[in-house]
Amino acid sequence: MNRTHIVLSVAVLTLASFYVWSKLHKMETTEREYQAARYFSHVEEKDVRTIKVFSKDPEFDYVLTRKGDQWYIGQHLLDVSQTHQLVSSVLELNHERQMFAEPTAKEESEFRLDDPQYRLTVINNEGRELGTVKLGKRTPDYNHFYGQLAEGGEISTVPAYTLGVLEKPPKELTEEALLPVEVAAVELFEVWFKGEKICGMEKRDDDQFFFQSKERERADETRVESFLNQLKDLKVGRFLDAEEKPAMGDVRVKYLAKVAYSEYQVVTELMQRVAVKRQLMYGQRYLQKVGETSPEEGTLERFVVEIPTSSKVAQPTVEIFEDRRAAVIEVDNVDSLKLEKAGRTLEASRDAFGKWSLKGSETELPEDLANGVLWALKDLRYQKALKESPGQPNEKGFHLVVKQKSGKDADLRFGLLQNGKPYLWRQTQAFSLSDSSWKTLDEAVTKILKSTQN
Repeated sequence: MNRTHIVLSVAVLTLASFYVWSKLHKMETTEREYQAARYFSHVEEKDVRTIKVFSKDPEFDYVLTRKGDQWYIGQHLLDVSQTHQLVSSVLELNHERQMFAEPTAKEESEFRLDDPQYRLTVINNEGRELGTVKLGKRTPDYNHFYGQLAEGGEISTVPAYTLGVLEKPPKELTEEALLPVEVAAVELFEVWFKGEKICGMEKRDDDQFFFQSKERERADETRVESFLNQLKDLKVGRFLDAEEKPAMGDVRVKYLAKVAYSEYQVVTELMQRVAVKRQLMYGQRYLQKVGETSPEEGTLERFVVEIPTSSKVAQPTVEIFEDRRAAVIEVDNVDSLKLEKAGRTLEASRDAFGKWSLKGSETELPEDLANGVLWALKDLRYQKALKESPGQPNEKGFHLVVKQKSGKDADLRFGLLQNGKPYLWRQTQAFSLSDSSWKTLDEAVTKILKSTQN
């Protein structure tokens, strides 16, 4: 290496080092500026136990308390979807443009900081008050409040867009979902009926639910998630006050769910029905630390909820979650498709670009037709296992083979029984199908065969 190369190499290394340093310095400067602009700098949610919201309108006064790893508004769980917005908007509250460094009493009165619209007080886990931010009137463009941290402290503008949640009545901030969880994050779900655990399901690394029982294997994650969404969509009709002591009876149904990001389980229990209106049920929900048997202190909420007597929510069974899919397939991962019906055979494969073509020719197979069969098969659920072999399929039956990149292939035969009812033959077992599911799949198969008839 000559002298010129050495000089160039040193220059490149120097520039690279300066670039890295400047990036890190900019990040550090940005972080310092961000923290300096915050009223509660370097304070994180986990450091805070209580946030007091005092409003000029007493109806909007409330106290937020962290119990377990959830926030409660008064005695009730804070709406899960609004928790981050409300808590973060207070803890990360920042001041932007300084109006007065040392305001006079007249200036405080001018911006209504002597009689503020809101007072936001933050208290840490040790019970120490970290300060109170006062929010006075809004700026003329309505995009900011005038804010002040302490009596006589500087007056600055405070962004109002994150604080819209303060203008919602406390009742609208209460979580009303029967089972308040983020469904996609659930990693454990248990169902109990009359004191007996009828099933427990846990999510594995591949996001599939499996029964905890050795007698059962995979659950149908679509059904599990659908049921969880059903519980989440059911809303509490009314929360019971502490003074109300109705005879709620024993626990009839219990649902327990644990999400991946929490060490607490959310438990919802349903008791007896309300005598004067059978559509209503008494219930309660609470947080429970994993490994504990009692509710986390201060998290028990009692309520009344409307659930029809015919609802599976009130009478769950393990069959609700059974995997009754004809085949477990992922449409985008299917490599090839083979159909045999009425003496005709059709074979098609998909290339790396996702295009389908018929075997032995350059003829393309429309993607919507191939996917029509695959989606019909993916959504197909059988009803129950048949005790006897249905025999050979009649002329309306067909044979379907699907091969996937994962190696999980499906070899299935479909037909009609002597009574005209559809069935599925898989490996060594026959299963009954609903007329609607048979019709959907049969139509998709017929359509693809007709399109390639010539």
